[in-house]
Amino acid sequence: MEYIELKTPGGYKVYLKPKLSWGEFQDLQEYVAAQIKIDPSTQQAKNDITGDVLYVGSRKAMEMLVVKILLPDGTEATDIAKTLHEMDIPDGQCIKDKIDELTKDLKIDKKRGTS
Repeated sequence: MEYIELKTPGGYKVYLKPKLSWGEFQDLQEYVAAQIKIDPSTQQAKNDITGDVLYVGSRKAMEMLVVKILLPDGTEATDIAKTLHEMDIPDGQCIKDKIDELTKDLKIDKKRGTS
């Protein structure tokens, strides 16, 4: 699999997988589904989904798709999650925007079972 190289405003080089695997997609779906309570008699959601589900889901997707980060000094980050957490906002937002672009069309087609 060929990785996507993304350069952030602060000089990081971030290497991303171009897509989630089936298992990773399932992990994200399971997280979202765990936040929803279904009324068995109506098969309808009994609660509203809170906004934090979207943020945590986005962070999980970022952790799944980012495979390597080169720091502005050219050295490789040893802890990707920590590096992402400590980045300046413009750098993190640049990565999040790319992740959003890569994952924007992910949804289950209930009739065909495909994304």
